[in-house]
Amino acid sequence: MSTRKEISNLIIKRQNLSPYWSEVFLSEEQALFEKLGLTYLSPHAPKDAEFDILITNTHTDFSSLSNQQINRLKLVLHPNSGYDNFTMPFVKDLDAPIILGNSLRANAVSEVILAELFARFSLSRHHQEWDKERKWPRKLLSDQKILIVGMGMIGNTLYQSLLPLVTDLMLYDPFKGYNDLPKENRDNNGLVDVILLAASLNPISKNMINSLFLRHLADDGTIINCARGELIDQQALFDFLDNNPSAFAYTDVFAQEPEDFEAIKRDNLKTTSHIAGVHSALELKTRDFLEKVTTNFLSMPNEEFKNLYAPIILQNRIHDHFLI
Repeated sequence: MSTRKEISNLIIKRQNLSPYWSEVFLSEEQALFEKLGLTYLSPHAPKDAEFDILITNTHTDFSSLSNQQINRLKLVLHPNSGYDNFTMPFVKDLDAPIILGNSLRANAVSEVILAELFARFSLSRHHQEWDKERKWPRKLLSDQKILIVGMGMIGNTLYQSLLPLVTDLMLYDPFKGYNDLPKENRDNNGLVDVILLAASLNPISKNMINSLFLRHLADDGTIINCARGELIDQQALFDFLDNNPSAFAYTDVFAQEPEDFEAIKRDNLKTTSHIAGVHSALELKTRDFLEKVTTNFLSMPNEEFKNLYAPIILQNRIHDHFLI
């Protein structure tokens, strides 16, 4: 069985740089890969340059790659959790494994979702002076019926975090055997209090939170979306919020980005700019992730490497004719 050590003179290319990365990140990334013995090409390299390993992000347009470039690929590093820009034919036909960076942002996104959830139910006001009545008209989180949509790294973190606190946790991820969708609606009071979205975007999940689904949400219900914007029919959500002023939505992602926040402003809608997975240590953690994966790629036999990274290889998310 051949090992990666037999491959010499490998060239690694970063195809795109996200706007929140610094130019210093590029120079440090170059130093990292040159330390590993690779030739590094930045996003500024000629478009027809040849390479063996490609670093991509959600802005990468794979149709811009030539057949010669694609055929030469031995590894694709995608240190992002979203992979909407990968086409099914590209993933299916590519011999090189595509490694996703879910772990880089999973905890950060989970923390934001939980913070917004606790802010909604448990964040007390600061008292300037002693309140003799000591009243706090809040609902307990433990009494809420909470639906987690998507049981990947983020969904599992949410589930494990809320399990000790919430009596009625519902899980929906049909690809992993979780099918706890509400079977009733507001006509017979089978309502959900909170929807936490942690799913990937695919033909089944796209616009799943629509006007029909929102019939399952309580009038003062809560929706938190730090996953993908197109999981929600945005107009249906706005109509629900307008018709139910006690309801609340926090969304960090949108169908079209950048979003015009002024145009969608509502008292019961909190918006942020696709930042849930961004944090001060992200550049360092990304470099560490790329170094670890590349080092294993260079040193391990093919099958051993693929077995090690099986949970985050994109080819393993092929389901029928789409990616899950």
